[in-house]
Amino acid sequence: MSIANLHELLQQGQCDYRCYDLGRRVQPISTSEFAAIAEQRAPYPYPHQNHAQYALVFWPQLSNRPEPFIWLLKLPIDERGLLDQQAQQHFISQVLALLGQQLTGALTEQQQQQLQQSPYLFNPSTVQQAALHAQLRELFGQPPSRTLSRKIHILCLVSIINFHQEFHVFFHNRIELAASHYLRRW
Repeated sequence: MSIANLHELLQQGQCDYRCYDLGRRVQPISTSEFAAIAEQRAPYPYPHQNHAQYALVFWPQLSNRPEPFIWLLKLPIDERGLLDQQAQQHFISQVLALLGQQLTGALTEQQQQQLQQSPYLFNPSTVQQAALHAQLRELFGQPPSRTLSRKIHILCLVSIINFHQEFHVFFHNRIELAASHYLRRW
């Protein structure tokens, strides 16, 4: 049985999945749109430096509490904007050689190291990683991280302090203007 693209690989591995573009910003790509991209029926919608940079987040079908797996992929695209079929096939062959059809099984240390050697995996910026993490927490119904709520609280406090400082300067300037106007009249 031949697997032609990443969409088929995830389907035959009995996985549900989501795709997120990691080019200029982190944004979801619908499953049907990604299927068309993987099957070369549609160009990649957000190319970045002649590559498709995206996260494939997948988990076993029928899982009540999914523990997702994430592949951060960077595949070349051709002049028409389609995924390079050879690169996609090469990555699929690497995955099948390491994992077989069991995509969501636990990896050994050696398998992890071999998979990380793939030229199609990449590390997005920390900002993109944080944005993806936030979207995945929302997707899986998890609350925002405590770090985020602490940062929001700090930003609110800074905003309040800035408002008070600006109000003080504004009010002080108005008093000085009124006083100088009053003194000129005398």
